[in-house]
Amino acid sequence: MAGMSGIELQAEMLRRHCAKPVIMMTAYPTSAARQQTMTCGACAFLTKPHDPDALLDAIKAFTA
Repeated sequence: MAGMSGIELQAEMLRRHCAKPVIMMTAYPTSAARQQTMTCGACAFLTKPHDPDALLDAIKAFTA
């Protein structure tokens, strides 16, 4: 993404009270990124290349 990271986008959405579900996907996972993402309300934190079943499970968990 140009201009900001996914974590920055998620934080901005939270700041603006834009309550949309977030499933974060990253090729560079760190425990700090996972913690920040989940603290900001993400539904899931997946690592690329992601497991298609894990993505479907994350979507199902949110919609259930």
